[in-house]
Amino acid sequence: VVAGLLPAVEKHGEELLAGLRALQKKHPCIGDVRGRGFMVGVEFLKSDGTPDPELVAQLEQKAFQNGLLLLSCGVST
Repeated sequence: VVAGLLPAVEKHGEELLAGLRALQKKHPCIGDVRGRGFMVGVEFLKSDGTPDPELVAQLEQKAFQNGLLLLSCGVST
């Protein structure tokens, strides 16, 4: 293990979560935000509060087109 890697992941993971939580306050489509390090889960919702798999698919495609690989992991129930 590279020295200092784990503390860096923890630090930057917290920064990522803080940024996502700030976005959550601005965008009602963001439901739950949770995670540790870079293993982060974000729930995306329709205006009625149900999961929005279409939005997730759009976000995955847009991210991929910009060089970022995202992976959806099931549907919220």
